[in-house]
Amino acid sequence: MCRSIIIIVIISCCVCLVAALPDKLINVSKCRSDEVFRCEMPCPGEKSCWTRDETVYCPDVIEDCVNRCVCRDGMLRSDDGSCISNEQCDKLKCPGDHEHFECASECDNVCATLDRQNKTNCPIPSANICTPKCYCNDGYARNDQGKCVLVKNCGDQRSAGH
Repeated sequence: MCRSIIIIVIISCCVCLVAALPDKLINVSKCRSDEVFRCEMPCPGEKSCWTRDETVYCPDVIEDCVNRCVCRDGMLRSDDGSCISNEQCDKLKCPGDHEHFECASECDNVCATLDRQNKTNCPIPSANICTPKCYCNDGYARNDQGKCVLVKNCGDQRSAGH
């Protein structure tokens, strides 16, 4: 009698595991080529182009992980749901040439004020606070049309701010 109950319990468990297995396989097959299926904690959640620089504070409550498709390591979720690199995120945020997105001081390199205010010399009091925005790449400054140009091409604009 006891042996029969044990066998029934074992068979029941096997049936439950086999019944649950196809659902897991279906989820894995739904992942895109730039994703992996794994158990992720709900907090802090998957990073996206817009949240990659944010600090997330998770509650002390221990939550169960959730099986789902997430971007492969080193990739970020974009607005359209695909997984893209940091560089591709920068292009989405800063579509102009010679620009990048970062969290830095308030000052950017601007042709008109380059001699007295720039990324490395920023007199604005809140300069120690991280400001996420598009900045010109090193060696470039923003002209009066808002485009990043080579500093040597700033020309007369450099003295226009005086």
